This record gives sequence, C-alpha cells and structure tokens, in this order.
Amino acid sequence: MIAVSVLVAIATGTVEAPRANAAPQRSARYAGPGPFAAGVTTLEVGGTPVEVWYPADARSVRGHERDKYFFLDWTPPSIRALVPPDLNPAFRTDAYRDVKASSKGPFPLVTFAHGFGGFRDQSTFLTTHLASWGFVVVAPDLPESTLAVTLGQPAAPPGTDVDTLRAAADAVRAAARSTGVLAGIVRRGKIAAIGHSMGARASIQFAADSQVATYIALDGTTRSLPTNYAGQVDSDIPSKPSMYIGAASEWLLPDYDAVPGPKRLVLETQSTHVTGFTDICRIGEDQGGLVEVARRAGLTAVVGLLEAFLKDCVVAPDLLPSAPLQPVTAHYVTAELRYTLGIDAHPIGLGKHSARGFGSVGVEIYSGAYTGQVRRAQATSPLLP
Repeated sequence: MIAVSVLVAIATGTVEAPRANAAPQRSARYAGPGPFAAGVTTLEVGGTPVEVWYPADARSVRGHERDKYFFLDWTPPSIRALVPPDLNPAFRTDAYRDVKASSKGPFPLVTFAHGFGGFRDQSTFLTTHLASWGFVVVAPDLPESTLAVTLGQPAAPPGTDVDTLRAAADAVRAAARSTGVLAGIVRRGKIAAIGHSMGARASIQFAADSQVATYIALDGTTRSLPTNYAGQVDSDIPSKPSMYIGAASEWLLPDYDAVPGPKRLVLETQSTHVTGFTDICRIGEDQGGLVEVARRAGLTAVVGLLEAFLKDCVVAPDLLPSAPLQPVTAHYVTAELRYTLGIDAHPIGLGKHSARGFGSVGVEIYSGAYTGQVRRAQATSPLLP
C-alpha cells in the first residue's frame, strides 16, 4: 500500500470538462453518506479474519458507539510489545459493530483488496461509505502484503491474492445463507472488485472471474512491484467495465491506455498515493501522526520505517490532505458501482460536469481513452477546510 507509489494506472481518453451551469450538489451526489448506517462484522475464513461492512437502518445503531481499530494491531507482536497503551492510537470509523442488517436488501457484494504494507481496514472511509449507499463490502488481509508482513512478521501460508478474494466473497455469501447478522443481506448475481495499489492488481486479476461484473483500481494497475515498473502491463486484462482513479502522474497514462473498454479515468491531481485512498494519514492525528507516536515511544527503528511508509502523508504545498480528497474517491466509486451493477439506470455523477461538484479540488474525469490537454474546474470547493 504505502511504499508502492509506482503501482498506478491511468490514461488516454476524451476529457470530460465541467460545464459552467452544472449543479454541484447533483454532480457530486454520492460524495456524502447514503441513506443507510454502516454495520461491520468479522468473519473467519480459513482461520484468518475478514472484515465485512453492510447496510443497516438508522434505528439499529441508536445507542451504539462507532467501531474503532488500533493501528498497532496490524503490526507484529514484537513491535506492539514495545509501545505503551496510551501511545497506541485508535482510529474511529463510521461503522457500528454487529448491529442488525437492514431488511431493505439484499444488496450487491463488493470485494476490497488493500495495498502492499496495508491491512483490511486501511480504507474504512470508503468501505463504510459504500455500505451507507447499499453495498456489502468484504475485505480480507492479503497473506503476503500486509503491514505486519512488511514489518517482519512471517507471511501466512501460500495462497494467491485472487484465491483470498474469492474465498472472502464465498464466505460472505455463505454467511448470508445462515441465521447470523448477515442473513439474507447479499444479492444474487454479479459482484464488483476494488483494490488499492498492489491490491488493484489482485482485483484486476480477480475481475477475470465470471462472477465479477466490474472492477475499480485505486492508484494501482497490473504491475506488481516497483521493480517491475519497466515491464509491460498484463495482456489478459478482462474486457469488463472498469474505472481507474489515481493521483495524476505521467506513468499512469500508458497503463490505462492499454486497458480494454468500456472504461473511465478519474485523476485526483492534488492527491498522493495514500491521501485520497486510505485512512492511514488520519490515524493518530490528535497525537501528531503515527511518526510522532513512534518517536514519543522511543521506537527509533520504527520511526525510520514509518517515515518511509508515510512519506506520501507529508503533502507538498500544491497537494491536499485526506479530508477534501476522500469524498472525491467515495463519490466516483459509488457512482460507478451503482451504474455498472444496475442500481442506477443511467450514469449519475459520471458525466463531464461532475468534477465541478468538487470546486477547486483538482479532479479530472475522462471517458474512454486519455487524449489531451486537461482542463480543471476552478470553482471554490465547499470541501476545503
């Protein structure tokens, strides 16, 4: 996830420039929370925990606290043992643990694959958002690329990332046929695959599966690791509807150009590899961020590792922090899934005017091939602090 800033894919196509008379609230319709609350539960798949977010009714979450996770839980025990409890920052998500699922389903199923150095909860801003808009999202820990493994913990038994995603999807379907909290929650039929960075590669490969109708790559492509950057993208990318959302970089364009259509490209021109796509830069904000937490704990070696991992959290003057960027990602992912999975009969929030809904936050959207000079919306963004 964090260390792999060159795993990105993007572009050739027609620029969809914003119209002067576009209604911002309509063009960014899915940037805010949906009509449901988000529930969350944990399943065991082959002895490995898998997180599932799902739609819940507002009345079901009354009196419940929002769920949270502790960043150090994703690190090896050898590191956790060195950190005092008061320096283990919690990240509070927008989901509620094990609440009753909504009876308004069943809902479409979506898989989420984290990036290299990531973890299954790395992008809860997005997974909870999708649950609020009527999706069930399942996210496993990918066995050879979690944060714990990159920090020295032995990898789990061999198994491809695609196998892991398929097993996670199967587990949710099985749970939906049971009498537990997920009973009856999953819609039959095609599913969608989403992945960030290295997880995008896994999701693109998983999209070749007949059960997957569409995939979304978040700042990632079919390239596996930075050392393979000089190679070519895989030739067997599935010919299925896709969306690539990434930080604007020239190296993204050739990969996107090689992708068969139908396809869309969204560039977040003020994002880094992590700010617009993960929770990571917001964890421990009240303690000065994760690097400062490690420094205060006296973890000199860990400070160096975190500084390398989190270098994209230190935004340059022409970039933005996570808060104004994440609604962009949330909107386009939601809009694309709703259209490609048949919830919206027509594409809503995906047209040439949609970037205007985010004002001066740098957003560029292309349909089909990337072809030319980019034009940006210049309106003042209501999402900026």
